[in-house]
Amino acid sequence: MKFIFKYPVISIILFSLLSYFSHLALLPISIMEARNFLVAREMLTDGNWLLTTMNGIPRYEKPPLPAWFSTLFVSEDTQSLFWFRLPTSIISSIGLIVFYFIVKCLSNKKELSLIATLILGSSFYYIVIQFEAPSDMYTHVFMAFGILFLIRLFKNSKYTFQDFILASFGISASILSKGPIGIYALLIPFILAYTISFKISKKNVFLFIGVIAFSTLVGGSWFAYVRWADPDVFIEIVSKESENWTNYNVKPFYFYWNFFLQTGIWSIPALLGILLPILKKRLLKDKIYLFPFLWTIFTLVLLSIVPEKKPRYLMPILFPLAISTAFFIKQLWTENKAYFLEKYAMIVHFLLISCFCISTAFVPFFIKNSSTSFIFWYIILLLACICLGYFIFYNYKKQNLTNLIFSNVLVILIATSIGKYGLSYILNESNYLSVEDASNLVENKKIFHFDEIRPEVIWELNSKTIEFSTDKIDDYVNFFVLVNENQYANFLDILPENFKIEEDYVFERNYILNRRNIRKQNEFLFHLYLISKN
Repeated sequence: MKFIFKYPVISIILFSLLSYFSHLALLPISIMEARNFLVAREMLTDGNWLLTTMNGIPRYEKPPLPAWFSTLFVSEDTQSLFWFRLPTSIISSIGLIVFYFIVKCLSNKKELSLIATLILGSSFYYIVIQFEAPSDMYTHVFMAFGILFLIRLFKNSKYTFQDFILASFGISASILSKGPIGIYALLIPFILAYTISFKISKKNVFLFIGVIAFSTLVGGSWFAYVRWADPDVFIEIVSKESENWTNYNVKPFYFYWNFFLQTGIWSIPALLGILLPILKKRLLKDKIYLFPFLWTIFTLVLLSIVPEKKPRYLMPILFPLAISTAFFIKQLWTENKAYFLEKYAMIVHFLLISCFCISTAFVPFFIKNSSTSFIFWYIILLLACICLGYFIFYNYKKQNLTNLIFSNVLVILIATSIGKYGLSYILNESNYLSVEDASNLVENKKIFHFDEIRPEVIWELNSKTIEFSTDKIDDYVNFFVLVNENQYANFLDILPENFKIEEDYVFERNYILNRRNIRKQNEFLFHLYLISKN
């Protein structure tokens, strides 16, 4: 433990390597990943660096910075998930280092800063978000970078040009990653909480306005260019996106009230970290404790106001919540005692971790695989969990709170570095072709898709497709049409009589599990028809 606290940045890098860089190519591509990766791939193959496209169609819903960054790591292999996922893992790691310096700059406490950073890095949704939605990770990490240098700018008695530029760079990069989302969900709550807790001088107000003005100018440059270069499509996309905020995926105001669960294994300490300032109002007199509490509350309120709600939109709340949780844990350490609520809540917390360790013994009942590699993996996982269980029991008996808290981090490291590999043993074994196999059949022929097509299919097919219509096919002697199982009857009804199906290749995208509902299962089945003119 001494090494961890003595070399915090090195410790954060080691944690990141184990958590975010293991088995990058293992999981199938997600829908949000596919959208970002397709944009990046078409930048490389078609040169669409500014007027971005997906499947050859304008894709202006998201700014291009994440895709630009991805292209730095992708060379000739434009189908490699490893190289496309590597940039997001790097950004996730940078985010932790930036957050460490944010907390250190605010509190001037190295130990507290490291604890808060490890809490953030091992929170459930911080880990998941790099697979679910790369743009969210980029926009919030860059905004955190901008916030770090805003804090430095506010705390310095003399104006520092370097801090001004770096703060502007971070906010600009955030805007170029996902528009104003980072400003609304992360920057505005931060500024409100900081103003109430620490106050901002008139000079700093003008500096802040200058940073925002400069950042908006730079960050909005791409939007201005697209608005000028392709105005009709841009306005149509912006209108559709604006409507989504009020008409799509609408949830009630209280939808985010379980926000602390997004921390995963830290849920109970996170909830206590938020409740304690309310139960013990004396803590709110401490500015450094008041600040993350207000930051969390302001973030929660602002996100709850927006009608469209998704769990991943809660990622910004993880930043202040990690600080509050770290304060709660630090209080337990320094006082070396816990009151009734904290005591029994933490007992439940460590019992849940112990249950996780015990549950690994039942893995073979859920994964029916008797291969040598599975047995070897299972033994390693079981031994790691037995050691972790003993580690928790020993330190709980000794009341070593430091080691107990680090057991949370060890759970995450076991899950990400060892446990995640177990997904390879539950991949669906099917008699159908995979999408990658189907892509080898296409060669250089034109490919159409009937009805809608998911971005993941386009990615795995490794070829652009055109929406099928009868007036587009007369110029072709033969071509392919991609049809979902649920739509194949409708497709056969509209296929002109002067065309016939030469081959019918069936392939599947249901990589993880077999679904019992037939319609749901059919959503993962596709026909690739080779069609020729009579």
